[in-house]
Amino acid sequence: MNIRGEQLRLWPLGDNYEGLECCTTNLINDFGMDSAHGCMLSTNGFTMWLKRTPEGGSISFQLEKTAPLGQLLIWNYNRISGDGTDYTVCGLRKIQVYHSIDGKQWMELQKEGYPYCLKKASGTGNMLPTNLEDGKVIDFGGITARYIRLAWQGQSGVHNYDAENVFGGLFGLAKLRLYSGTGLYTRPAPEWNRLLAQRDGWAGADGIYSTPFGGADNVPNHTRTLLMFGDTFIGSRISGTDKRSLDTVMINNSGCILREGTADPSQAQFLYRKMEDGTPACLISPDKKALGIEDSDSFFWGQDSMILHGRYYAFPLIVREDPQGVEGYQFAVEGAAFISAPVENGEVLWDEMEQTKSPLVYRNADGGELVFGAAIFRNTEEAKAPDPDGYIYIYGYQSEWIEKNLYAARIREADFPQWDKMEYYDGTAWNPAIEKAACLCRNVSCEMSLSPYFGKLYQGKYIVVFTEYTNSPIVSCRIADSPVGPFSEIIRLYHCPEPELGYSIYTYNAKAHPGLSEPGRLLVSYNTNACSMEANQELAMIYSPRFFEICESVLSERR
Repeated sequence: MNIRGEQLRLWPLGDNYEGLECCTTNLINDFGMDSAHGCMLSTNGFTMWLKRTPEGGSISFQLEKTAPLGQLLIWNYNRISGDGTDYTVCGLRKIQVYHSIDGKQWMELQKEGYPYCLKKASGTGNMLPTNLEDGKVIDFGGITARYIRLAWQGQSGVHNYDAENVFGGLFGLAKLRLYSGTGLYTRPAPEWNRLLAQRDGWAGADGIYSTPFGGADNVPNHTRTLLMFGDTFIGSRISGTDKRSLDTVMINNSGCILREGTADPSQAQFLYRKMEDGTPACLISPDKKALGIEDSDSFFWGQDSMILHGRYYAFPLIVREDPQGVEGYQFAVEGAAFISAPVENGEVLWDEMEQTKSPLVYRNADGGELVFGAAIFRNTEEAKAPDPDGYIYIYGYQSEWIEKNLYAARIREADFPQWDKMEYYDGTAWNPAIEKAACLCRNVSCEMSLSPYFGKLYQGKYIVVFTEYTNSPIVSCRIADSPVGPFSEIIRLYHCPEPELGYSIYTYNAKAHPGLSEPGRLLVSYNTNACSMEANQELAMIYSPRFFEICESVLSERR
């Protein structure tokens, strides 16, 4: 038998109920096999699982880690008693197979061989996997998941092999083995979590866009890098607790210079301003005269940025407070600024920053709002793009109920920033009219990333990383054939664990950082927050970016 991948460890989840002869643990503990790694099964029913489920049932399992799933080998119930009674007819026949990344939202597998009908066991010793009736194996095809479930209904002779219902609704299995597949998986990045877990001075933020000073945006380079954050706590932690000090304040943006482009705390320099009395202040603030802003409470929230030909460019949103919004969402977007500042000796000269209004926020006649600047992809030689066309792509989104849908604009690097040279993708071609911009794909987030794919699995393609529905525990990606698609279906990658802690914690706005990544991996950040400011004060650990890496598994067959 040809087996693809490495065996993945499974544990029964939730419904690890006792059967007539054993619990579901025996399905995955290799009890009853000829050896720990053997593929042949005995006829000892006490090493299997059997349960009376005339109404149907299910068994679920958790993997040791999120992984791309491959082949699922199944040994059906294989007992014949000493008096010759054939219990093999109790083996499962027609089943449903599900997968999940979080153990809550389940998706049915409908790949080759669907609808899945398991083969009846032989009742002989040293039985090989029975798998499906046609001899094929259930294969997840590289779907990334952390949980699997087998389910069945209770009709005897259909969902098992007991057509006469001799055993009164008994359903059983013998063994399961799950192997990894070809696909994407994630791994922790604790060193990056620690970098931004400090609680003295700069004490937590969201946002986090990364911009390499060297201009090589699209490859791991670990050169001097600018991080830009959104709302930021400045303060300290009360000794012996995780509570923020009473003098902690929140400013609307801050920055950080990573001198070596690594997660070394000694190489990190956090950036924010101080007022004359020492009170912390935003790194960048709207020039109300230059931007024509009348609202004195307006502030900047960062979007993506870039360094081009010795200048720093960014498109921060102009935001004002909106007391009518719910706690945590008391703001309204007034437009997008265009800021630029010279860069000298690896420093942005913030005091020489210039500000103008940009056309990157467009309101439709029906009241819909199209916002550009959520992600930038420089498809240029300087940025080390693999297939440069000389354009800067600026991505945006439009809200539709709880979804953010993806849009694209572009401008030749040689024309930047002549806004009249901007083009918008209308679904088939580039159009100078922003109102003609068309949705590229659905359900991204208002902060995200698009970059060349980092490995071999989708070589020559592009990867979009985002949080589903902007605020959710699910970080996903789509693979694109070009900077404007077509885009694959959503590939779920990671379930953020922080909301499980309670305290009204939510996670949002995942994005990738190619320049801070390792070869063959892609570093991803996401934000954590709480709907309650009190919770953020009581637990300083909440409000801090988290990180993980996307990796790939490309497998070959083995015996």
